[in-house]
Amino acid sequence: MATRHYSLIDGAVDNWYDWFFEEIEFRTSLVVLDLPAYGTASLTVTVTSSGTAGVGALVVGKTADIGTALYGTGVGIDDYSIKERDAFGGWSVTERAFSDTAKFPVSVETARVAKIKRLLTEVRAKPVVWVGEETYEASILYGFFTSFDLVYSGPNVSDCQLEIEGLT
Repeated sequence: MATRHYSLIDGAVDNWYDWFFEEIEFRTSLVVLDLPAYGTASLTVTVTSSGTAGVGALVVGKTADIGTALYGTGVGIDDYSIKERDAFGGWSVTERAFSDTAKFPVSVETARVAKIKRLLTEVRAKPVVWVGEETYEASILYGFFTSFDLVYSGPNVSDCQLEIEGLT
């Protein structure tokens, strides 16, 4: 039985000022892609914190490699808050939920384009964990793809564009 520990502290302190005065920041997403893939494996997750901690979603399942996310990936949020200005120029803000978003340009093997299209068709209405690059937290989303385009752009490598909307 292998035990692994993951810290969700984000970043490293590289100067004395930050050590004493900056707030500690924490990652909100973690992905582990090398879990055992056999039926008798067991998984135990323990969350510890000196403050408040929680798990919003714990997703376990098989992985599928679509291709390589390229630089040029864009991440953002869609904010559903209401911001209204009154007749005197004052603001009224009702804070609401938001969704993480990402646009992934992906390099795929041309020979796999049809297989990738079938895979994406199968998960079109299912929430899925999307990982652009596991070390870039903002490129990890749990949600649906809103669109994808596959382009036969060469004999060996083709292009794919995926747009993802997260469930947050």
